[in-house]
Amino acid sequence: MLNKHKQSILITIVFLLMIIVVAYIALINPKKGDREWTDRRTQRQHITQSDTGTASNFALIHPSTWEQTERAEASIATLAEDQIMRFAIVADPEDKDRIYFATGTPGGADVKESLLSIYAYRLDDYTWERLFRNTYERGDLELTETGLPTFHVLGVEDRNLVLAISERVLDPESCANPYEFVTGQSAAARFVTMSLDDPYGGLEDYEPSEAARAGWTDYAENCTE
Repeated sequence: MLNKHKQSILITIVFLLMIIVVAYIALINPKKGDREWTDRRTQRQHITQSDTGTASNFALIHPSTWEQTERAEASIATLAEDQIMRFAIVADPEDKDRIYFATGTPGGADVKESLLSIYAYRLDDYTWERLFRNTYERGDLELTETGLPTFHVLGVEDRNLVLAISERVLDPESCANPYEFVTGQSAAARFVTMSLDDPYGGLEDYEPSEAARAGWTDYAENCTE
């Protein structure tokens, strides 16, 4: 009778320990949705090493598939309202918890200017910082006289953000290859870089590298309309 009582106590202790272990694991590991940043349509990251040894990343994440889009847009709204997150989101190849994206204010035939910003956002603690902001009028950034500029973050290479400047908003739902989107426009559009170490140091024209074109082609071939 005593042995059975001891066995019962032992089973109870083991059961309680299991509950404690499970609860502890759940506490220290956030839900997958809170940390998810990989585009469901583009699982490969296309992280490469350049000749200088600096990692680059051209895997594109669509805002509609990123679980933190609403949280991020609500956070940055404290700086300016009506900021829309533009395609695409790109992770820092040297820090997987740091991502970059561009925003713009709504356009339209009667809109004369647009506020464009570049943000860095952390997935581990949801903090963010605005790396760059400027208000552009129609015709700025060497677009057509009537073109209203838009930024699209399309990669990170050698401590530079790779951006597309266009007067058209890139529609990721079309599964268009960003390279073809920019080079195929009749209106002025081009690729540029922005230094992460000096975002206000000026935009430099950029000829897409082999790694960039491979990442963008992979996005186009693997996304689903």
